[in-house]
Amino acid sequence: MPQIALVKSSREIVIFEENDVADEILIAEEAYWPVWMPKGAGLSLSLVNSNSGTSTVEMFDTDGNYSKNLFQTSTDVQPVIAPEVPHFCLPAPTGDFLATIAPGKAGLTLYITEIDGLVIGDPILSGAPLFVSWSPDGDRLAVHSGLNLSVLELQDGRASIPVSADARGFRVAAWTPKGELIFAEPLDSQAESVAIRMWEQENSKAETLYEIEGGVAFSFRPGTEELNFARTRDPETGVFDSIWSLNLEKGESEPKQWVNGPVSSFFWSPNGEKLAVIRPAPSGSARYAVSVIDSNGTFLGATEPFTPSTEMQTMFAFFDQYELSHRLWSPDSGNLLVSGRLHTEGPAPAFFGTPEDSIFSWTPKKFSPFERIAAGRFACYA
Repeated sequence: MPQIALVKSSREIVIFEENDVADEILIAEEAYWPVWMPKGAGLSLSLVNSNSGTSTVEMFDTDGNYSKNLFQTSTDVQPVIAPEVPHFCLPAPTGDFLATIAPGKAGLTLYITEIDGLVIGDPILSGAPLFVSWSPDGDRLAVHSGLNLSVLELQDGRASIPVSADARGFRVAAWTPKGELIFAEPLDSQAESVAIRMWEQENSKAETLYEIEGGVAFSFRPGTEELNFARTRDPETGVFDSIWSLNLEKGESEPKQWVNGPVSSFFWSPNGEKLAVIRPAPSGSARYAVSVIDSNGTFLGATEPFTPSTEMQTMFAFFDQYELSHRLWSPDSGNLLVSGRLHTEGPAPAFFGTPEDSIFSWTPKKFSPFERIAAGRFACYA
């Protein structure tokens, strides 16, 4: 059965099999943001030491045994990026490297760790905002830092290849299955419109795929060369007005708009057959609902409104980054995990002490209810 990593209300991190919540394995007594490592190697966790004023990334196996340290902040910097977010960690698909975004002396900093090597927390560059994505072969890391987009070569030394010095109108660059890089550049000084571009390393050139009004957030449909992007014409709202698709394998030059807004975020199932679309509830009360469509746009089902946990809010707000590190869909694409409170459960626990956030599993079918599987702040599949 697939395994789930759970952050409890107490910040205990446990893992359990999908259908056996009671048989849990304690991984850490207090930690943040569990990240499943590739090839069943275990979990990386973010820990904060309030006594020393530092934070670390530690690796554990799936039996709860401590494995190794992967990163540590120095004592002369803030130990966390933000409340509830000490670091952002993204392992390479091969499991050879870990990219960690954390506070540094020069501000937000990217660090690289060799999982089985001697290099731990090697600082690469500093800048803000800072977003990263690994190439499919795990040899290259796309780094979007401020206005600069570059590709870091990791297997043959540490060469940094510049891609764009005016990378705006997007956050996370997306890799095609063949290893080209998708990003955006503004068409005007205010970045009110962007050109979606594709960069090929062989000729170090970028071609324009499409020009569109607004800013974009990228994601590829798994197992395909179908580029999906959400478009916003008002980034300050945090809401997208539509989702578009462009099939690169077919050489399409005109994308099709196939999901109407408002959209907060979207997540493809592993098999590429279902798209979970997160929408703000009409009431404007910080509640959301999930609707799922198939790859042809056919409606499959929708959830009741819920108030996401703090961690879930972070994942929704930066979905194009966190979808690379945390999986909400089950491996068989049958179920989806969300964390928070149902609209019938009352206000946030910070006001009255109850109710606490829960982990819900949902099967995307019409009239299918949420199934509460545990109390907790956040959960993700291996």
